[in-house]
Amino acid sequence: MNAQDQAEICNMITDNLIINEQKAPEDIKINHNSAYSVINFFDVGYLRIKSGKKKTFISVKETFKPTVSAYTQHFEFIKSDPLWIRIPINSNDDVADLFPLFLDLYECAYNQLGSDSFSCCSRYLECSDEMTCIQSDTRLAKGCIYRRNLTNGKIFYGKKNNPDR
Repeated sequence: MNAQDQAEICNMITDNLIINEQKAPEDIKINHNSAYSVINFFDVGYLRIKSGKKKTFISVKETFKPTVSAYTQHFEFIKSDPLWIRIPINSNDDVADLFPLFLDLYECAYNQLGSDSFSCCSRYLECSDEMTCIQSDTRLAKGCIYRRNLTNGKIFYGKKNNPDR
């Protein structure tokens, strides 16, 4: 794998989150520098991708070791880079196998956003009928208390309301 592969890995990850998981493209950014490509969620670096002549790996912050361990046991610590965990990548299938981890890390980033709480927005009927928050502004949606109820299967309005749940 090489630098071209590094960009391909970044695109695989971001495309999966944006297309398959319907995450907002403006909340996911790729920065390329001479050492790594970095994937940022909500302007914070969560993943580093390095593809060299000998090794290709994805690095995750060491604080997420329990999260990483839930998805793979194939990771290593490097003395020269103690704040990051390296996950070796040998093929695109290795990247695809980690898609659930990347989604989990995205959700961690989302949950760390600060926001003001409010009951619901003007889209509450549409959200109820879809049984999920449809607010496209992810930072605004973060503060919606009704969104939390929808996530827990409680629907108070619309055609699918289930107030007894």
